[in-house]
Amino acid sequence: LRVYEIPEGEKQSKGRAIQNLIQLPGDDKVKAIIDVKKLDDKDFVQEHYIVLCTKKGIIKKTSLEDFSRPRATGVNAITIVEG
Repeated sequence: LRVYEIPEGEKQSKGRAIQNLIQLPGDDKVKAIIDVKKLDDKDFVQEHYIVLCTKKGIIKKTSLEDFSRPRATGVNAITIVEG
């Protein structure tokens, strides 16, 4: 979902849950949102990375380029194994 496609709320409205805007499975949760300003700059996305860490010590470094062209279903950045 592109930012400009997010519906604007009223001044007194409570807002909407993100699960209502993007297709998330019921057991998935959004833990962080990262604002990246230059996803259309090819050099920028090739030179920068996203680093994900879990409580159990799993670390994953992914090029920002992998997130620059999201599919309609989104991008699975990391698979978390139960336990």
